[in-house]
Amino acid sequence: MSSDDRADRESPFNILSEFRGAAPTPDLAVVAQVNETFGFGAPVKPPAKLLRRRRTGRTAQFSIKAKAETIARFVQIADEHGWVFGETLEHLVETFDKAKAAPSRSVSLPAG
Repeated sequence: MSSDDRADRESPFNILSEFRGAAPTPDLAVVAQVNETFGFGAPVKPPAKLLRRRRTGRTAQFSIKAKAETIARFVQIADEHGWVFGETLEHLVETFDKAKAAPSRSVSLPAG
């Protein structure tokens, strides 16, 4: 193939000149009217997902099976205090140990 053959051939990139960048932003009033016409409600932004991650130095995995109610309560405790799950477990174990060691209170463990 000579250089003259290449010069005569059309560039495949010429079709890119038809593109003009990002699509225009739609008119929100028109979008709302179309939504209403077809029975769609206004768009609802989903609630932000609670992020429970941060670097803590904890590296061991601890996987257990529990009742749904117990897990829900565990998550509630973590959320109330702003703790990650590992931190919540540490606080609960520490609280249990303190309660068990207290002379005025006796902690009875469930059988099983």
